[in-house]
Amino acid sequence: MRKKYFNWSIVGHSHILEALSAAILNNRLSHAYLFWGPSGLGKMTTALQLAQILQCQSKDKKPCLKCAACQQIQNRLHPDTQIIEDKESINIEEIRMLQHNLSLNPYNSPYKIAILDNASAMTFEAQNAFLKTLEEPPGKTIIILINKEDAGLLPTIISRCQIIGFSLVAKEQIKEFLKSKFSQLKDQQLEELARLAGGRPGLALRMVDNSELVEQRKEIVKFFSCLPENSYLERFNWLSQSSKDKKATELLLEFLLTWFRDLLLLKLGLIDLITNITHLSLLKKEASLYKIPEIKKIINKILKTQESLKYNANLKLLLESLFLFI
Repeated sequence: MRKKYFNWSIVGHSHILEALSAAILNNRLSHAYLFWGPSGLGKMTTALQLAQILQCQSKDKKPCLKCAACQQIQNRLHPDTQIIEDKESINIEEIRMLQHNLSLNPYNSPYKIAILDNASAMTFEAQNAFLKTLEEPPGKTIIILINKEDAGLLPTIISRCQIIGFSLVAKEQIKEFLKSKFSQLKDQQLEELARLAGGRPGLALRMVDNSELVEQRKEIVKFFSCLPENSYLERFNWLSQSSKDKKATELLLEFLLTWFRDLLLLKLGLIDLITNITHLSLLKKEASLYKIPEIKKIINKILKTQESLKYNANLKLLLESLFLFI
């Protein structure tokens, strides 16, 4: 396997790492890639490690993660590796600045690299301006666009990139990854986290590392433990505190989906397949309050709410409508 020539530390995606490794070794890298797939799969991590491999100053196995280039890329300070991330909108001025930087000779590196996370955040004008760079990339330039899906990108942008689709990672691979990283976690905790992640190692990592996320999940479980007794006013007050932004709402809906999926599995007698295994007693109590057709309708309503969220619908109205239904 060609990927053994490099120090990839990615969970899953062995076929992608193999293809990228072969392209590096054979000097056949594309000038532009589109990494796409759901969030939490490791797209940005793969892009950063690819940049580190290409810019690494070590003569041994790359990336060494110790040289100045590897450290600078990790800290977003490398002069020849431009990274645009955490942007809800990328305007034409930012793209022009990126194009200017790519047009300059490398400062002290073999490549000029640009990584754009959430590429569909580029405005229509920004995408049109970026087309010229994709069509005629200067020198040894590698451009990596990252997106949840190909929606939101101009067809002309997509056609000029080599598309690499990231798929969900096997539960056992995520569990082994967590076990190697967090030795203090018990097997039941590892199993539940791997199931909750739903094939996304990044989400599993966030659920362990992010104390705020851990507390949010505890609050959700606490809320669900007394949901049938809560008035609609109490539900709406809780919602206003728990869904302050789109990311928080997305996580809330994901948890809701796993919770009602577990209730359905319990009703069907498929206890071995449930996700929230550390809350089994509460799930059993809740399952007795619903009939199977009711749970199915609620799951469909959650899925429709998730779909509406993609189109920047009003968060408060969406969730109030959902909780009236539940």
